[in-house]
Amino acid sequence: MAVFEITKDEKGFRFVLKADSGQVLVNSETYTSKASAQNGIESIKKNAASLGQYKISQRPDGKYSFALKAKNHQPVAHSLQYYNEAAVNEGVSLMQKVAPDARVIDKT
Repeated sequence: MAVFEITKDEKGFRFVLKADSGQVLVNSETYTSKASAQNGIESIKKNAASLGQYKISQRPDGKYSFALKAKNHQPVAHSLQYYNEAAVNEGVSLMQKVAPDARVIDKT
C-alpha cells in the first residue's frame, strides 16, 4: 500500500508519497507545523483523482515533472523528474490511483 511519510528537520515538516514499490511519487513543500503538513496530505487525498488538478511541465533540459494543485490552485506537491512525456503521464496515473487511500506514517 502507498504511504505518506511525514518528517521533520531544522526547516520544518515535509512529506513524501511513496508508491507500493517504495518509489517516491511526490514531495511536499516545507511546512511550519505538523498540522499544516497533515492538511497538505488531506488536500492531496481529495484532489489526486481529478486530472484537472495536475500541471505537467517540461523543463529546459527536456525532462518532465508534474505538480498537483489544491482547489485554490496552489501547488501542494511536486513530482520527481521523468525522462519523457509517457513516463510523466504514468506517474500522474499512479498518483491518481494510490494517493486517495494511502496511509500516513508519522516519522517526526
